[in-house]
Amino acid sequence: MGPITLGDVGQLLGYSLVARPEWSYLVSPEGMSGRLSTLLLTYGRQDVLSYGRDRHIRIARWNIDRNEIDLATLVPKGTHI
Repeated sequence: MGPITLGDVGQLLGYSLVARPEWSYLVSPEGMSGRLSTLLLTYGRQDVLSYGRDRHIRIARWNIDRNEIDLATLVPKGTHI
C-alpha cells in the first residue's frame, strides 16, 4: 500500500463530502508520507481534513503487531471514535 499521500486524502475527502459519514479514517502501516506530514504537522494545515462541522478525516499509522490504530500517530489529535 505505502504511506498515505495527499492524493489519498483528496480521494477520501471527496467520498466523505458526498456520503457524510460520522467518521472517516485513513490508516496505513507506513503512516503518512513526508510531504503530507509536512503539510499537516509543520504547516498546521489540518483544515484540509475537514468535510463538515465537527467532521474530519483522521489519519494514523496501523500497528500490525497489535492489529489496531497507533493512537500516538492520530491526526488530528483527540477522540478517535
